Amino acid sequence: MPTTSSPYFDSASNMAANAAAKSANAPMAAPAAPCCTGLECIEKPRFFCGQLLTDLDLDAAMNYIAAKNRLHNRYLFGAGVVCGLIVQCDPCVDGSVIINPGYALDCLGNDIIFCSPYTFDVAGYLDCRKKQQAGCNGTKPQIPKDCETPEVEYCLVISYDEKPTKPVSALIRDNGCRVSRCEPSRTLEVFKVDLIDHDTAMQLNVLPTFWSRLMTCIKDEGEKIVAYLSELAAIEQMTHAQQQADAIQAVVARMKKDIIEFSQANNPVHCNLIDQLCAIDAVFRVARPVINLDRTNLEGVSPAAGAGSVVQALRAYFLLYVQLLIDCVCNAYLIPCNDCCEPEYVLLACLKVRDGKVISICNTVRSQVLSAMSVRYWLQPLFSAVGKVMEYLCCTLDLSKYVGDRAGFVGLHTKVQQTINTYKVAKAYSSNLVQQVKNKAVAVPNPADNPNQASATTFYKQPLDQVQKNLAAMGVTFTVKRAATVGEAYSISNIPQQTFTVNRGAHVEVLVAPDNSVAGIRTIAG
Repeated sequence: MPTTSSPYFDSASNMAANAAAKSANAPMAAPAAPCCTGLECIEKPRFFCGQLLTDLDLDAAMNYIAAKNRLHNRYLFGAGVVCGLIVQCDPCVDGSVIINPGYALDCLGNDIIFCSPYTFDVAGYLDCRKKQQAGCNGTKPQIPKDCETPEVEYCLVISYDEKPTKPVSALIRDNGCRVSRCEPSRTLEVFKVDLIDHDTAMQLNVLPTFWSRLMTCIKDEGEKIVAYLSELAAIEQMTHAQQQADAIQAVVARMKKDIIEFSQANNPVHCNLIDQLCAIDAVFRVARPVINLDRTNLEGVSPAAGAGSVVQALRAYFLLYVQLLIDCVCNAYLIPCNDCCEPEYVLLACLKVRDGKVISICNTVRSQVLSAMSVRYWLQPLFSAVGKVMEYLCCTLDLSKYVGDRAGFVGLHTKVQQTINTYKVAKAYSSNLVQQVKNKAVAVPNPADNPNQASATTFYKQPLDQVQKNLAAMGVTFTVKRAATVGEAYSISNIPQQTFTVNRGAHVEVLVAPDNSVAGIRTIAG
């Protein structure tokens, strides 16, 4: 459950819009909090004839159903907005926004429901925070009259909470005397509304995906394997046998250490890995290594060395390392159980605020729950088209009317021919499109063959200052685009705009990620 102390807002009674301004501890950024797996072994209550039921038994029955529903929501749908909850401007107050009715799920699977429009006082919330920072002395920061107040971006988030309600008298006995006390008879599911900073909000949508885990395998360990190959290529050029042997032994030692660490960090599936390493190590120590690094004959070993060739050991280690890389890719294909960290915020929208007034609202930063209803909403035109076709085939088309009518065959032939022609056009277009893509890919020159070109991929994820030096060395002028958010920097929509190669003397635009690394390069001229 959320651990913040900001007030909850009752979706049933729709508490006053300025309640947020009266909060004593309204957070502006999500605090660091522990994570939980969300998976728990739930006990199912069992009732039997003659059982003495207590409040604990009845609560256990309700908690079992609620826990099962949360588990279902979390791992079958995920966190995000299911429907509604559109944030809009308040037509009456500049410093407020209206959250429309809707339904959302937090990362623990709790249901967050807005039954009616809710007005959130953004200006009052921010003013309360400023007073906290000023020590609750009521003073406001002074802004020079000749300076323009900048726009500040905040993000509106909601979270789940509960509120006890409807108290009734509970009759109990204390030492034989009947005593009454007041106990709530219902638990009202309510919600909290908060503002957090933009950078923290962007991290709410970052969850491990197949592609992110795949790139982790390829980037981290793939780069190590490439580095080993480069080092071995340099060792091959050595002419002194002893230096060559020492260098290979050093590579073998480091590779063995990396193999063990890589296996331990990535859910090992080869259970005899240690036995394999020991067997290779035992073979490696049988006889004095004979150095033979001829690329065309890696297995060439003198008879005196037998099976103890260092090259064979090195080759065995290398193949084992590649096998672990393949295992890492296969493990990335499996869907993990994601952790849920408190507070369990659901992002609704991001607001730009200036002088206590809401300037603009962006609702599309939210994560939508991929449900059957949302898929149908987005793909309704496709479903309608398929439905029309099936309706015509199953309900309208009547081939019996063409029997005995010669003219009917002409009309039927025309319709069939039109269908065939449409198929041929679509097939030709798709084939032509694929061929154009292939031609584009083949036409991309190899920058290594042309000293006046550089591959744009070599600058990807490199520090901005280093990329600037490399581009300047090629005589390339550049414009640095404003620092982008994580979503903007790595959006798939950037791919068509990227440049394959950078020509000497060109002018390019550099897209900078939040970590000050280059996320993309686009040639503007040259």
